[in-house]
Amino acid sequence: MDTFRHWIQDQFTPVVLVAASPAAEAICVSKNGLGIVDMLRPFSQIPRLDVSLHVGEAVQRVTDIKLRFHAANTMYQPKAEAAEEYLKDVLQSAAQKYIKDEAAGPDLLKIVHSGRAPPAASPGELGPWFLEYRDDLMRLAGWGEHEALDHPVAALLVVPADASNPVSHFEALLNQVTLPPLMQQEVMYPLKDREFPKHYVLLLDGGAGIVDERRASENLAACMRAFGQAHCSLVKVNTGTGDRASQGATPDFFRKF
Repeated sequence: MDTFRHWIQDQFTPVVLVAASPAAEAICVSKNGLGIVDMLRPFSQIPRLDVSLHVGEAVQRVTDIKLRFHAANTMYQPKAEAAEEYLKDVLQSAAQKYIKDEAAGPDLLKIVHSGRAPPAASPGELGPWFLEYRDDLMRLAGWGEHEALDHPVAALLVVPADASNPVSHFEALLNQVTLPPLMQQEVMYPLKDREFPKHYVLLLDGGAGIVDERRASENLAACMRAFGQAHCSLVKVNTGTGDRASQGATPDFFRKF
């Protein structure tokens, strides 16, 4: 039951659309090999909350929440033919892996036929292909016209902190984003709606040769005047020297990726 509960919590959590300009993506990828969404995902679990959520006349208290971050250009549903071919490959790969594992493990069918009780096993151990198939099927079925669970409830927009006139860059980004179908049809709140939560991030490259923090601060002030103080942030990245052990820092598990 706990396994199923954790799976539900992972799959059916609020989605945040991430739209970044190519220049902002390049700031992260050039040094880390990770995109902005990759950088955000380790921080998707938000604990120690104390928020009251009103649903009709009922009040639900939220103590922790997990978010799912997805790049805007990945939030679409592939054609059925392409999805079916991909799932066939998933099953074939899982079947080959199962054959290798089975050679070293117990033959469950023989144990059952002998009348002995089979060893305790999880559904994943009894059907090792199922978990991979289930997760990929759920991913490929998202963002369709028939469901709204994967459609975003908020958006994060990212441009470089040294951009000239960053407000116009954010507005251009809003106009260029390809939206999931229900947002295009305005069944869900469209991205440009004033009621749709948006946060504007200026990304400052701390690893650049010359970092103009004064200009970045001026750009942040301009964005706050345009979009509101609570909806804008300045985030500095690429400040590490790479010698994390000598600084007593946590090992960089993501470096090899």
